[in-house]
Amino acid sequence: MDGKILTDGGVTNNYPVEELKNRGAEIVIGVDVQDTLMTREQLRSVFDILTQISNFRTISDMKDKVELTEVYIKPEISKYSVLSFEQGTEIIKAGEEAAREKMAELEKISATQEENYSPVKKSIKLDNINIDALSMEGSNTYPRAYIQGKLRLRYNSRYTLKDLNKGVNNLAATGNFNRINYNLIPNDSTYTLALQVEESRSKSFLRLALHYDDLYKSGALINFTRKSNFFTNDVASLDVVLGDNFRYNFHYYIDKGYYWSVGVRSRYSSFDKGVASDLIYDSEKLPDIGINRIEVDYQDITNQIYLETLFQQIFSFGVGVEHKFLKITSETLSPVTTRASSPAAVFDHSNYYSAFGFLLLDSYDNKYFPNRGVYFEGSTNLYLLSSRYKENFDEFSITRGSLGYVFSPHSRITGKISSEVGFRIGTYSNNTLNFFLGGYGNAPINNLIPFYGYDFIDISGDSYIKSLLEVDFEFFRRNHLIASANFANVDNNLFGSGNWLTLPEYSGYALGYGLETIFGPVEVKYSYSPELSSSQWFFSLGFWF
Repeated sequence: MDGKILTDGGVTNNYPVEELKNRGAEIVIGVDVQDTLMTREQLRSVFDILTQISNFRTISDMKDKVELTEVYIKPEISKYSVLSFEQGTEIIKAGEEAAREKMAELEKISATQEENYSPVKKSIKLDNINIDALSMEGSNTYPRAYIQGKLRLRYNSRYTLKDLNKGVNNLAATGNFNRINYNLIPNDSTYTLALQVEESRSKSFLRLALHYDDLYKSGALINFTRKSNFFTNDVASLDVVLGDNFRYNFHYYIDKGYYWSVGVRSRYSSFDKGVASDLIYDSEKLPDIGINRIEVDYQDITNQIYLETLFQQIFSFGVGVEHKFLKITSETLSPVTTRASSPAAVFDHSNYYSAFGFLLLDSYDNKYFPNRGVYFEGSTNLYLLSSRYKENFDEFSITRGSLGYVFSPHSRITGKISSEVGFRIGTYSNNTLNFFLGGYGNAPINNLIPFYGYDFIDISGDSYIKSLLEVDFEFFRRNHLIASANFANVDNNLFGSGNWLTLPEYSGYALGYGLETIFGPVEVKYSYSPELSSSQWFFSLGFWF
């Protein structure tokens, strides 16, 4: 380091009692964990011989050092070696027993201390640390901008120790480093952040999981993730779900920290579900068929290319282009009834092309059972072209926004307040991209919005406003009892008509039990809607994907 060869301090001075005395220490309590000399019969390896050579000098020096120690503690650890890592608990216990033998001397020292003694504590100003430089050691692969971005570090700006700890946690969460050490080195009026990291050699990961929910049914997940494929700071991830409904999710990301990062995503989702007929079937354009519910086959392929960067150190901001293939059909309706030529009624079979932008802030400490944090997400898609409606297609946009706050007034009680809105601007000849509310789930696609009290895709409109109140009581560790209430107004042109200011038209309540397991969350929820005078049960097992 800096042209010097450094080694463990014990090589020079294994028991530096003289250094303490020279620096003003009046009372030294020393613990001697030095090895004893081995007999000739015990010397059975090269390592034993090298250790014996080193111990000759240190054991000889200890004779004089013990005399300078006011309280000398020598644990019985002769049967352990410097490699006895798995016996750490036993070694600590031996140290405790040896210290208790000196309890009388320790209590005597304590009694002689001045009653009004209070050490002077040097305080560090927490509200503003001015960091003007970053020095790194051990990172030969990842660029400085990548690490600085994960730390959320801006030079010569407001930065606290809390911000620094969060940044280090963000850097550790990437899984790219086995060890991260840092130190603040004071300058005249600023600090230099000295960072020492040890890069992980693991670049490929294979993960397996199981999942069940009421929409996608059962599925087995296979995830393959590989880092540093074409660039040192890129990552590629592929999820494949095999089960009742096949799905996949591919994501490739080049992370450049504070600079513009590049992402490519491709996703396929499908499910079969019985939905209210008036949500998909337009009775104003087609004859009344007298059917309340229609079984639909829903397929979605979404491909995106986007750029993303950090905004104000805490937000993720991105823009991109999107291709979406949407196919919604039903065999419930005959071709004669729907005036269609295919064996199944086709509600949508089109490629959509759009530009999009998003702004995201997520400080929840847990995705499924958070205790604190703030969540904000805003996004908009401007649809420019459709392959099915070339002649009469008009541009339109869909915008969504959600805001959530989680707090813990008690160690076992958590409250959650959230609200979200969505609306469409412009005309659209089909309603398959409307907002559909109902059901429960943490991984909805398109504009499918969870809503207690109603089944999946039970409520629809081109605009909506929704609020949620929730209380989580962790009555036993990792066991949660959750009470929820949600309210919404959903309609076409909701905000233009002013109906969003009226009392909620839809409401639902839920009582659920959640359990955190190594296989993911297990949740059972009973929900009820007073408008329908009916209830719904929802069950999910495993992580959502």
